[in-house]
Amino acid sequence: RFPEGATIAPGEHQTIAMVGNGFFNTYGVQPTYELFEDGPAADDIPDMREATPGSIANQGGLTNDGEVLVLYYWDGASDLVQDVDYVVWGDKAEAVDKTGVSIDGPDADSTPSSYLPDTPIAQQFVVNTENDADPNPHNDGSSAQRKLNVEDLENWTGGNGITGHNETSENTSWMGGIWSINAPATPGARALGDSLNIADIQFVRADAIGATNADDSPFVGDTITVTGIMMQGAREIFVGARWGGFVQDETGGPWSGFFVIQNDSNVAGTLFSSAQAGDKIKITGVLSEFPTSAGSQSITQLALLTNPVTQVDFLDFGLPLPAPILLKPGDLGASAGTTNTQLAERWESTLVRFENLTVTANGLAGNIMTAGDATGSISLDDYFDAVFDVVSANGGVWPGFPAGTRINVTGFIRGGTTQGTTTINPRSLADIEVASSPPVITNVARNPVVATSTAGVTVSANIVDTQTSVASAEINYRINGGAFQTLTMTAGGANQFSGNIPAQADGAFVEYFLAAADTDGDRTTIPADTSVSKFFYFVRDAGLKVFDLQYTPFADGNSGYMNLTVTVQGIVTTDTTDFSFYWIQDGTDPWSGIWVNDNTTNVKAGDLVSV
Repeated sequence: RFPEGATIAPGEHQTIAMVGNGFFNTYGVQPTYELFEDGPAADDIPDMREATPGSIANQGGLTNDGEVLVLYYWDGASDLVQDVDYVVWGDKAEAVDKTGVSIDGPDADSTPSSYLPDTPIAQQFVVNTENDADPNPHNDGSSAQRKLNVEDLENWTGGNGITGHNETSENTSWMGGIWSINAPATPGARALGDSLNIADIQFVRADAIGATNADDSPFVGDTITVTGIMMQGAREIFVGARWGGFVQDETGGPWSGFFVIQNDSNVAGTLFSSAQAGDKIKITGVLSEFPTSAGSQSITQLALLTNPVTQVDFLDFGLPLPAPILLKPGDLGASAGTTNTQLAERWESTLVRFENLTVTANGLAGNIMTAGDATGSISLDDYFDAVFDVVSANGGVWPGFPAGTRINVTGFIRGGTTQGTTTINPRSLADIEVASSPPVITNVARNPVVATSTAGVTVSANIVDTQTSVASAEINYRINGGAFQTLTMTAGGANQFSGNIPAQADGAFVEYFLAAADTDGDRTTIPADTSVSKFFYFVRDAGLKVFDLQYTPFADGNSGYMNLTVTVQGIVTTDTTDFSFYWIQDGTDPWSGIWVNDNTTNVKAGDLVSV
């Protein structure tokens, strides 16, 4: 129990010394209280009181590898106490679960009162500031402290807390983003000091974000000054006529990053364009969010002051960058192109790493590649010039990463993207390591181009595995939307594989895709995502119709005869008087018209042509 009359002011730090006599010699300040008087004579430091007779008895300590601390309130009369805060670490042997416990206290009645459910001990989080496997909450000589003087990931109702919270449910792990100080103790003050850091600026409580993606910093619109580590050169990202870069707190961890932007690269004097990775800089600007629309994920930006120009202060150079944070897509609630802002916001603008992801799609709109594991999936974006230049030159496809490739990727988490989700942005393709790669399937062909009911269709492809060898190759096909059947492809020379789809009835619609696996079990298909695209053709004994060339069941709009040589007849519906091209139709139903661009200038409307 605290001494009689003890109080604490909002924002105040107080210290209880377990061994009060040597505290000043160790820390240079006196504690607020001491557990018991351990000196040869009484001092001026108030002693804690025993909660029950003998509960202190001139002893007490905290075990390094397993302990619990509970701050609670009792009014001296009620049956039950109320939790104020609760932390546990290590083996959880001392952890508490009061669920259903009934007590009849010193109140006037004889009716017991029961506690509401606490979090089961097996599900309680432990303090682990080093984010490692040992049971100690921090390194020797360091301390476990709240990085931010707030509570975040805990149940806000239905608990035994003084305000109704379930204090035993708080995520006090390093990943939770609050308990992440592994630094020397600072009695009477927080370890990060009194000045703002990036984590202070970025933090938004999960319940405040809610389902509406209300992830804006509470400092939006404020002019602030903050110090951090420049994570890459300001000229390495293309943001139009601007300079931009990611900056993080030296300590790293959740909430530690944001994006700094100079909105006019023609303004001289800020020196921001000279900043390089590892520079410790002090910057002043106006905090904003992009995009600004309500209900959408955004990225927090500090816009440097350019009118008048405020210079960036360079405090140090060549410092080590905060280590990449090892995450899984599930830590961001990332799945199917979406993320959970309540989980993802804490990692925004931080350098992170995902390991053992499998590429699921490459060359998506916006130069996006997706990869995932059992916990979810994440989109890789080409925000950095060194990636954009290579991917754009390759038609939007990230070279060397076909679907099925297992990768490790390092990059910056970014919200507020044009895709409306959270992405990881590698600094270059060197940030993507190939853990293992499936076979690569290219040069898919079929013969004959126009299938008839009298002969099958031979499908061939070039299949290569650069790490091991091709173990199997197959054609998966179906007729008129029926069940898929599998054909084994035969290996030929020069990495060629082929197989024959049997002859089908005239008018049949045939869909197919190819699959290959290597001796490590890595598998790939072409098309990469067979749920949204497949190869296909019609069986036509009388030759192709315009319908056959135009029709597609898939949203990409691609013809089943793309890049193949075909012949079709139709009536010219517009002549070449005004254009060097024309349209033909062979009917009035949907899919019956097609554009012809052959530079012919002598056709007239109404002509029957074969092209």
